[in-house]
Amino acid sequence: MLSRAAAADMYPPERRARGIALVLFGAVFGALLGPFVFIPLFAQGETQGGQLMAPWLAAAGFMAVGLVFILNVRPDPKRIGALLAERSGEGIARPEGRAAPLFQILRRPGIVAHQNEEGCPHEGNG
Repeated sequence: MLSRAAAADMYPPERRARGIALVLFGAVFGALLGPFVFIPLFAQGETQGGQLMAPWLAAAGFMAVGLVFILNVRPDPKRIGALLAERSGEGIARPEGRAAPLFQILRRPGIVAHQNEEGCPHEGNG
């Protein structure tokens, strides 16, 4: 799920749909290819504990390789998205650091007025 968001952040707006499509294609391809890879391992009929060890070790190997790839993505997708937002002028690129505290957000103009119009669900109005 987060890979789609990272792909959306890493592509400029005009190519964003293609980036998300590539991630979805990889996920679907892996989900469809997985059974075709492991079905021959279990085709003998009854499987015993020793035969199940190879698929688990293979999956662990794939996960380790994937972890190496993920840890070596440079620069960070969040940073790529911020650079693209600054370059294209789309949205406001937030500065690095902490988010605003909740009480500060609630003191912004229009926030409390909107809450009063809608009614608070905890008071039985919603």
